[in-house]
Amino acid sequence: MEVFYMKNGDIRFKPVSSDKFWRRSPNWIWADSDDTEGTDKDTLFRAFKVDNKTIALLNLGNNMFCKRLTDEGKTKPVLSRTIYNFRYDTENARVYNEQVVLVAKNSATNRTTQANTLDVKLSYTEISTSTWLARFTLGLEAKVSFQVRVPFISETGVEISSKYETGIEWGETTTTATIMEVNHQVHVPPMTKVTVYLMMSHGMCDVFFVFTQKDTLYNGTVATTDVIGNNTFTGTN
Repeated sequence: MEVFYMKNGDIRFKPVSSDKFWRRSPNWIWADSDDTEGTDKDTLFRAFKVDNKTIALLNLGNNMFCKRLTDEGKTKPVLSRTIYNFRYDTENARVYNEQVVLVAKNSATNRTTQANTLDVKLSYTEISTSTWLARFTLGLEAKVSFQVRVPFISETGVEISSKYETGIEWGETTTTATIMEVNHQVHVPPMTKVTVYLMMSHGMCDVFFVFTQKDTLYNGTVATTDVIGNNTFTGTN
């Protein structure tokens, strides 16, 4: 089954064994439409995620959900799926809930009669989260090969990490905790204790993205689609 994505996220279907698109008539779905532009609402569908393995299809011609007549003899059309070529719209990324927080503090004491420069070790745990939502992807039951570079909030805006994160699942939040350690030198007067506070900025970001989806069907056909629906990355760091 080939899936065609409209710019607004609506979808159309065409069996690989036919040059015809799915069409509702009157309340059955037939593969008999020659409409290549998607102007006929009876050929347009909208997907709703039920769970990680199930979607519901709403036909826009009658605003009714589709129902399977029988399970007998049916097999899933997608053998494997590869997700790749992520393109992030960092220029229009939204950064919000920014706040400065205390992440570590430590003290240095100079018990001598002369001023000294002392090392202060600061340790903290850096926590980041990542969630990818692809609102109009179908075939949720297909096996997915999925690795991606991760956006993050920097001093100048939102940038893309050079490292790849693997094992991503749509809608699942990945949490990464990294133990960090820095050494800071401070000038301490004689017979004085100095406390060093490490403050960092923490926030959230939303970044729209598009990606390429390659499906290998059971009959050997390979279908490649650029998915440009309302796909959103949400992260914290």
